[in-house]
Amino acid sequence: MLRFTRDLVSYARPSSETPVHVSMHLVIDQAIAFCEHVLAGANVTVERRFADDLPVVLGKPERLAQIFVNLVTNACHAMAPGGGTLTVTTRAEPGLVAIDLTDTGHGILPDHVPQVFTPFFTTKTSGAGTGLGLAIVKSILDGHGGTIRASSDGVSGATFAITLPASTR
Repeated sequence: MLRFTRDLVSYARPSSETPVHVSMHLVIDQAIAFCEHVLAGANVTVERRFADDLPVVLGKPERLAQIFVNLVTNACHAMAPGGGTLTVTTRAEPGLVAIDLTDTGHGILPDHVPQVFTPFFTTKTSGAGTGLGLAIVKSILDGHGGTIRASSDGVSGATFAITLPASTR
């Protein structure tokens, strides 16, 4: 109940944090460090494929970190108990910072892909998830002018593709 309430408040309440110039590599590394126990428990290794000279974004670091904590946690759940690999790839695109998170988990059924960002939608068993994690991720990205797209063949693995506006400083 406490986790559900926290997730609901996080989804509904805007952050009071002031936007600053943020290195997405630092944000991603921080989120991965927060998730070390989840990664170890699921026997998941993280492969970083970070672009050189990735532009900064103007954003709220704590909220941006929450995006990756939620995505890393979901990836671990999809790969547990057998483990697997989570690959985080960054690249610069014209005016954008692009980040892909690809796991080797069980995948997302094609019928579920369009619904995964809907509040309270979950495929997890009762008590294992609130159905708010990906809705929170989308809400945070919307607030930063970003986008997120999910893809999966429904059999093995899923990719979450994120874009954020690059800051011109």
